[in-house]
Amino acid sequence: MVNHVQKCTKIVDGLIKRNFPVLGEKKIVVLEFAYRKFTASVFDFSFITLIFIDPKKIAAYSYNELKGLFAHELGHIERHSKRSFYEKFSFIIRYLFNTNVRIEEERETDNLAIRKGYAKNLYALVKRVEKMSTREHLRYMFSKGYLSSNKIKSYAKKIGKWR
Repeated sequence: MVNHVQKCTKIVDGLIKRNFPVLGEKKIVVLEFAYRKFTASVFDFSFITLIFIDPKKIAAYSYNELKGLFAHELGHIERHSKRSFYEKFSFIIRYLFNTNVRIEEERETDNLAIRKGYAKNLYALVKRVEKMSTREHLRYMFSKGYLSSNKIKSYAKKIGKWR
């Protein structure tokens, strides 16, 4: 039996060491929690950051796809960690009640993962999701600001990160 928490924690730790050094001092814990809509989700508190993973969904992804997923999640944490206390509080309120703020956060987080060198990982992840999902689910995903595989590839090429 695969221990998804250990596997994912190892990936997260490796990504932090290589491309997210600002997160090196943060206490980041990966926990299993099945949630219908998401494969992974982040909750960042001042003293600890939790990354919840859905073990059934995680099991379907390759190591490289998981690197794309966690580069995206660590992007959320890095962006959030650079905010002041007031900015964090303001962001959380706006995120909860303003769709445009959520859309921008998801796009910018995907773009950050691409800028950090995880374009092909994110592309592979999204390509798999696009193949496995219904049209309705894809419409939902893209309406929430997540980039399509074509947009990931296009942005990565534009900034010279498609290698």
